[in-house]
Amino acid sequence: METLAQSSSRMTTKEMPQSESLISKMSDRFLGILTRRETPLDVSRQAVERLLQDAYINYDRAFDSKDRDLQMYWDGAIRNLHYVLEMDGQ
Repeated sequence: METLAQSSSRMTTKEMPQSESLISKMSDRFLGILTRRETPLDVSRQAVERLLQDAYINYDRAFDSKDRDLQMYWDGAIRNLHYVLEMDGQ
């Protein structure tokens, strides 16, 4: 007897159950976002690094005052600024 995983690995896109087809459509949509022509952001690496330094300072202040909401906010800001630095030149 064949398992579901074995049978689905041989299916074509048209034969896939609707949930897998939906996932396929979503990934196609996501790839479209990544591949379309985009306008580069005109910001210097140093400006982003200054924002990151400021975010770390504000996170430390929130930590010292035990303000969890602000800690979460600044933690998110720090993560996003690191993402921007990682995307430099892409």
